[in-house]
Amino acid sequence: MSTQLTANKGIQEQVLDIETGLTLVGNSYKSESGFKFMVGLRTLGSLQIIEGVAKGTAVDYLCGIRVFDENNELVIDIAVNRGTRYEREIVRKLVAKELLHMLNEANQNNEDFDYYAAQNKIDEELKLAYYRQSYEAINRWAKEIGIIK
Repeated sequence: MSTQLTANKGIQEQVLDIETGLTLVGNSYKSESGFKFMVGLRTLGSLQIIEGVAKGTAVDYLCGIRVFDENNELVIDIAVNRGTRYEREIVRKLVAKELLHMLNEANQNNEDFDYYAAQNKIDEELKLAYYRQSYEAINRWAKEIGIIK
């Protein structure tokens, strides 16, 4: 599966997987075990977060995560333990941890680098990337029942 986790800037047809919120990339396939393997992406500014997922009947598993920049350069490559269940929050936290770690390493000698400000900004941006659709859905519902106008 890891060889399929590559960025693809020339996506012609975008298909959204409603259950994961991922824009699917390439073809998915079903294994003999019944799991449907797919690769999807999310955008985070100029970065592309590519997630490999194995979807089953009652459970989804995370297969791997890679993050690429706008030049298709690999920024981070996150291996996950076999059997790691797929949840947006798990992926979001893994990506946040690795982006912050790499940014901190790249700026060890930069006195203008504020670790905690970077942590907060990364967290804020990733929440939007992973939960924007959910935030919009909850607001539609809240308007529908009169909680907000």
